[in-house]
Amino acid sequence: MEEALNLLSDRILNDDISTNSYVKNFRNSNVQKLEQHLESNNILTTEQFGFRKGVHTENAVFSLTNNIITSLNQRQQVGGIFCDLTKAFDCVDHTILLNKLHYYGIREKCHPWFKSNLENRKQRVCVSPYILEEEKSSNREMVVIGVPQGSVSYKFF
Repeated sequence: MEEALNLLSDRILNDDISTNSYVKNFRNSNVQKLEQHLESNNILTTEQFGFRKGVHTENAVFSLTNNIITSLNQRQQVGGIFCDLTKAFDCVDHTILLNKLHYYGIREKCHPWFKSNLENRKQRVCVSPYILEEEKSSNREMVVIGVPQGSVSYKFF
């Protein structure tokens, strides 16, 4: 089974089949299993508001506002530091992520699947012919940090 997972994972990296409905169902199935694992083992903190069923970013706003009001009512000082994490997915180190997945019980068949979706990825930059007279693109380079966005699995990274 593990060999089949690795083979399929290698094929998923090929752009030609990444839109295949079987591949999408396979990814969705793995993500659902991961969601169940994270929820049933209480791995995610209560402060994890994004990417969870029944929990929304509006809950984060309510929680923050409630904590501020409660502290002010108790005559405590309140301060805040706000960080823009919009590019956070682009900074994820693959080794650290894979170690964390292993630590939280993502092993055996699933760990190689995540590993193959992160490792040996290449990307390039293409410039539209609308900007230049003809389409230009860079050479493909290995991606060693960041997680694939646009897939259903990125939300756990």
